[in-house]
Amino acid sequence: MSMRKRSGSGSKRHLKEKIVQIYESFFRGEDLTSENPTFWDEFFLLKPKISQLESEMNKLTSEQLLNMKDNINLLVNQCIEMLGQDHQIRLVYALQTFSGVLTTMYQRLGQDVNLNMKVILLGTENPNAIMTKLMEHCYNILSGDVPDSLKSMVIKLLLIIATGVENIDENPLVEYFMINSLNTNNDSRKLQEARFSQSLCC
Repeated sequence: MSMRKRSGSGSKRHLKEKIVQIYESFFRGEDLTSENPTFWDEFFLLKPKISQLESEMNKLTSEQLLNMKDNINLLVNQCIEMLGQDHQIRLVYALQTFSGVLTTMYQRLGQDVNLNMKVILLGTENPNAIMTKLMEHCYNILSGDVPDSLKSMVIKLLLIIATGVENIDENPLVEYFMINSLNTNNDSRKLQEARFSQSLCC
């Protein structure tokens, strides 16, 4: 009986270590996806250990973080992609992971104002498209028929972005809030103008 208990606890320890091993490999720059096309689907079924994620990121210097940008870009993109899925476990774990990454990066930005946080997180190809997709997924969750706890996690994520640094002018991501807000306002204004023109014609 006691042996079975020890075996069970050992199994739990092994499961806890799997996500840690992934973090360690990932932030060493290893490619974990080339031989496993379902890696991300499996990754987001593992409960995140945010303290360990933050620890692995904090082991890297600012220069090393920049050199690791391709892997971090990939992680951010996959987190955002998962927000568009209906699989609630993956969605929750993606939110937790992305929130952890953002929190750590804002902390690092507070320590090093020259840290190129935008490039590290979003890359250089089309950061606006990435953030637009994030905002769309967040809007769909907040306006959808989902548990309040999930909506609270989305609000927390958005607050991390909005309040990441004290001086809003030094926040490298808040501009995307404004861009997407302006786009929404423009669409609404165009719709209102079209309706007004139609009323004049009739």
